[in-house]
Amino acid sequence: MGKGTDERGLGDDILAGLNTPQREAVLANDGPLLVLAGAGSGKTRVITRKVAWLVRQEGYRPWEILAVTFTNKAAAEMRERCRQLLGDAAEDLWLGTFHRIGVRVLRQHGPLVGVDPHFGIYDQADQRAMLGRCIEELGLSTSAVDAKTMQGFIDRAKQRGFGPDELGRHERLGASDPRLAVFRRYEMRMREAKALDFGDLLSLPLRIVREHALVASEYKQRWRYILVDEFQDTNHVQYEFLKAVLGDERRICVVGDDDQSIYRWRGAEVANILGFAEDFEGARVVRLEQNYRSSANILSVAGSLIARNTGRHDKTLWTERDGGPPVRVHAAATDQAEADYVVRRIHDLRVEHPLREIAIFYRTHAQSRVFEDALRRARVPYVVVGGLRFYERAEVKDVLAYLRAAVNPADAIALERIINTPTRGIGAKTVEAIRHDALDRQTSFWEACRHMSTAGTNAQQKKLRPFVALMERLMALAAEASALQVVGAVLDETRMVAHLKADGSPEAEARVENIKELANAISEHAQSTGDARLEGFLEQVALVAAVDNAELGSDAVVMMSAHNAKGLEYDVVFVTGLEDGLFPHFNSAEEEGGTEEERRLAYVACTRARHVLHLTYAELRRRFGTTLPTMVSPFLRDLPAGAIREDDAGRHVTRFHDGFAPRVAPRPVRRPAAAPQPEPSFTHAMPDYESFSQDEVRLGPGSRVFHPSFGEGTVAELSGAGSEAILRVRFAAGLEKRILARYLTPA
Repeated sequence: MGKGTDERGLGDDILAGLNTPQREAVLANDGPLLVLAGAGSGKTRVITRKVAWLVRQEGYRPWEILAVTFTNKAAAEMRERCRQLLGDAAEDLWLGTFHRIGVRVLRQHGPLVGVDPHFGIYDQADQRAMLGRCIEELGLSTSAVDAKTMQGFIDRAKQRGFGPDELGRHERLGASDPRLAVFRRYEMRMREAKALDFGDLLSLPLRIVREHALVASEYKQRWRYILVDEFQDTNHVQYEFLKAVLGDERRICVVGDDDQSIYRWRGAEVANILGFAEDFEGARVVRLEQNYRSSANILSVAGSLIARNTGRHDKTLWTERDGGPPVRVHAAATDQAEADYVVRRIHDLRVEHPLREIAIFYRTHAQSRVFEDALRRARVPYVVVGGLRFYERAEVKDVLAYLRAAVNPADAIALERIINTPTRGIGAKTVEAIRHDALDRQTSFWEACRHMSTAGTNAQQKKLRPFVALMERLMALAAEASALQVVGAVLDETRMVAHLKADGSPEAEARVENIKELANAISEHAQSTGDARLEGFLEQVALVAAVDNAELGSDAVVMMSAHNAKGLEYDVVFVTGLEDGLFPHFNSAEEEGGTEEERRLAYVACTRARHVLHLTYAELRRRFGTTLPTMVSPFLRDLPAGAIREDDAGRHVTRFHDGFAPRVAPRPVRRPAAAPQPEPSFTHAMPDYESFSQDEVRLGPGSRVFHPSFGEGTVAELSGAGSEAILRVRFAAGLEKRILARYLTPA
């Protein structure tokens, strides 16, 4: 084909500046190729140079190349780099995200699977609205099945290529399962609306090429070479589609890093990249191990961290840069002290690094609150990437609206926000009727609610009476109880946490954590000001929100979750909350391969740093308003001594064969801000207890235990021993989980 691998003449500029493995990856084009591209190893350069080589030196026409990536931003960057090398010819490449390629396939061949080629695309909000309509049409109770839960249920099915019938057979779901009924009705209504969701954009193209050999043959002939970026993030449907359209010559190049596979919760399967060489016998493997981003000490720590994973391709990153400053490991006394330490270090580092080059990473969005407070107190500007600031998050605003209405019944905005949150069947028509009643009688929205709960239509009375009774109880409580007691009553009476958990998605878990963090904020405010009143806390929140809304400018500290850090890089990085149960997250212990994915996530976070890396944790962390001891993350075990500096600010921390740990486990501390008062039931998340081990407390079948997220349960089975013991626990409503014993306490 053309000049083959002639490296002279026009090809010189394509290969210029490439190191030996990069050059090898560009020139290997005769069969399946796996490029293991370590963090910061220049993979985008390799992909775009490879495209240019195929077109200019191998004789491929641009439209014969399919280049797929995962984000629109990455696709735009790739196209721009290809344009610099190929000029206008880059416009003819089949280059885009999996979803965009899916749209192009469906526009042309959609009728083969009953899809109108002029379909619209529903986003998540549209999808939930359609699901809500289907649930209502079927006459199902939202307590049995709700739109958010169904959205996750359907998305997970489509990631595996299942429709309702296939899912029912595969999961052995009964014909009467209401979820299957909703799934079927949803699919019918979506087709009637000539609409597809994002799952359809992946699953339906696969169905087309599987069921229609002529179409598959068409794409095999058209796409003579396939390139895939971020291959470690592919799911089952995406990988099967690639295999279905790959020509007999098997000219495919996948680029990725199994050590950076962190999206299993979105359906990504690390097994795809780990098993590629087996799926494609004779596949060539090229390792890009030279790192152009981070200092040697950062790479040494990151390499030591990821080396403990067993399910990975062997690779060792190296750099020509010098060692750089040692990675600092800091043990803070409390989570507040951790945040204060980070802010102090930022104050020192901003002399050499602009604030926009300093990033704070955390495992859960709920952790951002304590850092936001510390940065705000120090008047350090910041931005939260990939999420709202803490007090702007919907679930936080929902709880705050209950609290505002409890102290001020005239707050119509707060009342309108919560009147149907969580869902209690009070729709827009009823709300409009309340507004009209308030206007007609020249009274408040609250008084109109009360009036219509006894004078409205029978249907209105039935729906409004429980809400009015709830708010009257909360208003009475707010007049005499602490803010923490009132928020506990809100959560107990509305069952807001249980409602969110029913969703079952990682996003729902994050929302639950945010609600718990709000309780921590209330407790901290009472402790620091001596004011436990609800009015005092709400006043503080209002002032905080006013500062948050101020224009902070572009030079600001960047805050985000570790998941959102993928693909980014900064001069200075703080990886925070490195505690067992937080990072790694306790949920990971229940899932096969979960801890290894958490370790990969920590690796990704560390390898975002160019010059300075800090790893921090707190020995005491506030949960549900109670200060509890933590266990240091196992990820801090066996870090290379020559690459780190232990900085514990005078705390007693020692290093031994299995990591960092306090010499004496501190006891939980409860610090009431005012006179001791009975706490609401939700704050009983974890009672006071002495630090215990399996040797001190025998947990076995029949034992009653407590978990901070799932509540009380009964042990059904015990396996393993010591800190690695795993218990199978039955919780309320038939929920059953496998959990490490160290995350449980005797009930």
